[in-house]
Amino acid sequence: MPRLTCNITGHSYYATNGQIEAKAKAVELPVEEFLDIYVSKKAASLLQKGHTIQDIRHLVDCAEDVPELNDVRAEKITSMHVQSNVRRVLSNFTTISSLAIDESDSSVASYISFLKK
Repeated sequence: MPRLTCNITGHSYYATNGQIEAKAKAVELPVEEFLDIYVSKKAASLLQKGHTIQDIRHLVDCAEDVPELNDVRAEKITSMHVQSNVRRVLSNFTTISSLAIDESDSSVASYISFLKK
């Protein structure tokens, strides 16, 4: 059975080929590129909270044989998770702001429409 290995912590997880393909498709990457930048949920959560890769390696009990990441891979990993966090925040803002529109106040509605653009 194939294994997903976190590029930050070195922890490995069993996954089927179908699961790996589905995860790669969800982030719109080819499987090979997805595996090259795969990060576990725990490490991804810490990245989204603003921790650096080195911080995470000190905070989490990492595998002993975790290779160092070159700058290009580290940047890809970091930017992917920071961007996904920004998209989630914007999505939440859109949902909340659509619920908060008071139809009787057109200036509020037009201002929120402006912010959504």
